[in-house]
Amino acid sequence: MQDDQFLQEGDNETDILFVVDNSCSMGDDQADLAANFGSFLSIIDALGVDFHIGVVTMDVGDAGQLEGAVRVITPSTPDPQGSFSANANVGENGSGIEQGFHTGYLALSSPNTDPGGANDGFLREAAGLRVVFVSDEPEQSGSIMSWSREDYVGWFQALKPNLEHVVLSSIIDPFQSCEDPSYYYSWAAMETGGACSYLGGDWIETLNALAWQAQSAADTFELSSTPVENSVGVRLNGVDVYVGWIYRDDLNAGGFDTDHVLDNGDLIKINYAVAGTCTD
Repeated sequence: MQDDQFLQEGDNETDILFVVDNSCSMGDDQADLAANFGSFLSIIDALGVDFHIGVVTMDVGDAGQLEGAVRVITPSTPDPQGSFSANANVGENGSGIEQGFHTGYLALSSPNTDPGGANDGFLREAAGLRVVFVSDEPEQSGSIMSWSREDYVGWFQALKPNLEHVVLSSIIDPFQSCEDPSYYYSWAAMETGGACSYLGGDWIETLNALAWQAQSAADTFELSSTPVENSVGVRLNGVDVYVGWIYRDDLNAGGFDTDHVLDNGDLIKINYAVAGTCTD
């Protein structure tokens, strides 16, 4: 029998993109976001998140290019709060047709993400992805490529092998109810397990909720060999477990479902027979 052992240490690499409305009514909301951002940073620092944080506008004329002198804010940025404040105050001269889905798409695709592109280095292959839409108006991207909201959200999710590592969240005007899926930003948060809150509310509470979602727990563990069919067994912290996991032959890995993702510090052992070896 083969025994593979894994320690749940979480996936602390996370790329966080804020897509901020820069139309004429957003000045106060941008200032509030920037002023209260320290609460977000304090939590992701405590979690040990290896973050990339960037800001783009909702004006397609800005082509999804990251804002600011410090385009990609990281744990080594000398003044992350100050850099984010400068980046998030994107002004009020942008288009009144807010197209957050599409500018998020532009930010995370070629040519911006190409080597030497405007956003080169922001998006990391192994990192989780969080996209936060901040707007007082409904989403209006559908006319650009005739994509539906499902097309856009599916595209974001396809950026990662595990779609659960892509979370879309929203900070919206109260008239766009977070409980009403007819509003696209609300619906995107519902579909991906993101947070939804309101402009003009408790910004610290809002940003704290977003911060706690910045960490992604690993839910898939690749095996060192290919197991014999139906031979895979799992032990969690020394105890056999029979529910909440499956063997994924497409990845040659043990995968845990959403309700059974391991806590940090959990020890997982996956044992299985390997073809050509004696199992007596």
